[in-house]
Amino acid sequence: TMATHPCPGGISPLYSFRPTQTSRKHRILHVCLGVALFSALFLTFRGKNSARLATTAPHLTRPRGVAPSRFKGLRGGDVHKFPKVSVSSVSPRRRNQYMARSAADEAVQTVNTGAPDKLEELKQCITREYNSFFDPLEPAFYNKEVEFIDPMTSFQGIEKYRKNVDMLAGRTLLGLFAFTDADLKLHNISQTSERSLRTRWTLQFRFKLLPWKPLCIFTGVSDYTLDEQYKVLSQKDYWDSVNLEGGEYLKKGTLEGLKDFLNQLFQPQQSHVGELSYTLLRRAKGYEVRAYPGFSGAQVEYNSRNQAWEELGKYFSESKIEFLKPSIMEASKSSNGELSKRMTWPAIGQGASLPMPSSSSVKVINVPPTVYAVLTTSEPLTEVTVSMYSTDLRKQVERDGLVVPGPQDKSLIFAQFDELYSLSERRNEIWLPLSSSEHPWPF
Repeated sequence: TMATHPCPGGISPLYSFRPTQTSRKHRILHVCLGVALFSALFLTFRGKNSARLATTAPHLTRPRGVAPSRFKGLRGGDVHKFPKVSVSSVSPRRRNQYMARSAADEAVQTVNTGAPDKLEELKQCITREYNSFFDPLEPAFYNKEVEFIDPMTSFQGIEKYRKNVDMLAGRTLLGLFAFTDADLKLHNISQTSERSLRTRWTLQFRFKLLPWKPLCIFTGVSDYTLDEQYKVLSQKDYWDSVNLEGGEYLKKGTLEGLKDFLNQLFQPQQSHVGELSYTLLRRAKGYEVRAYPGFSGAQVEYNSRNQAWEELGKYFSESKIEFLKPSIMEASKSSNGELSKRMTWPAIGQGASLPMPSSSSVKVINVPPTVYAVLTTSEPLTEVTVSMYSTDLRKQVERDGLVVPGPQDKSLIFAQFDELYSLSERRNEIWLPLSSSEHPWPF
């Protein structure tokens, strides 16, 4: 055996050990380090549990100067006389009973008050983020694996979510070169089930990589699904121009979303300088929904548009007040079948005073805030085209669940944005006022 073994004495080098003075010192050092490490872990664990129990069950701790035997014998209200200390003297059975009661009480409290509070906090968070265009995004209200889906893209994770909104807002390198004028308007937010919310919004941004820098506008809804902690687990965006069909939001392919985006990039851009301002609530496939603020203006009854233009032009020229586009015309039938037509030129905000006209045919009016469904056409506004497009617009909005008050032939409202004899492509619109109590926007 001695001749064949590779190590003298028959001992493998892996297990060879000679108890020298140095190795004994090493062993003593290892033992000391082991004891110190075990003590540190034990004290840390004990301290964490003592702090946790002192927070959740302060009456289970024994104060200084109170004997353990006396503390063990206390029951009921006497226990609450001692607010803090270690729990070493409390029996495991009592400790477990208390923890079970505390867990049950906490669960009941969460059901009764926690959910509404968390939902309200989340609504406030979403409102802040929309108003600031997610500057900053508040990750405490999102699940780390939050999922985002819209008609053009989808991704998962809070960091990808942050990078997406930062890009649109121009806060990333790509966004700085590609996007500007980003804005997000929150119209309303509602709870659709125990753990789901829906927001209605209007999003806009300008695409800078094209020479004409087109403005892209999207309207729609976001459906939020929440996890057990009422954090956002998923957000699914639906566009009115892509997903809305028959009043319902249906899932569509990415190609549909891309097509809608490209159409906005390459469609002719309209100038809105000198026009009556409005808030775009819906950009659907065949129509828009707009919220117009109240305004003051001048109105005249007419038989021919030439006559109305002359009288209104004279009033604003004498008053030295600038009017706003468009010329708003309304044709209505009385109970005996007589047709009357009125033309209105908007001027300034509601409540402001306009000078009294010198002509008795012109009168100053105040128009209240109104939500209109709007259809745009380049065809001339004749009696036939106005009636035809009004019928088509009513069918579209009613198909999508909106309500137009009054019978179809009672009153027709249409708007003209161009000069009376303009040679360029005309921009004319049909307006239908919507019932204020039957649409989903708070206007």
